[in-house]
Amino acid sequence: MCDSSNVKIKFLKNVFAPQQFNRPNPTGWYEDMWEEAFFMAGETADPTEEHRNIDLKGLTYKVDYEIVEYP
Repeated sequence: MCDSSNVKIKFLKNVFAPQQFNRPNPTGWYEDMWEEAFFMAGETADPTEEHRNIDLKGLTYKVDYEIVEYP
């Protein structure tokens, strides 16, 4: 993904949200899997980063996180 199209969010409180990870499966091929991840208040992240997406559906905008940078 091009840097100019990155979104940056800041977590407003400690939350858990599903995050995508790229890991090898038992056959040695890499695949995207989802795991519950912990994010701390004040932490920033790009929820659209390739192979590191964050599923924000279970969180509330302006309560759990806010957008600090948008292309």
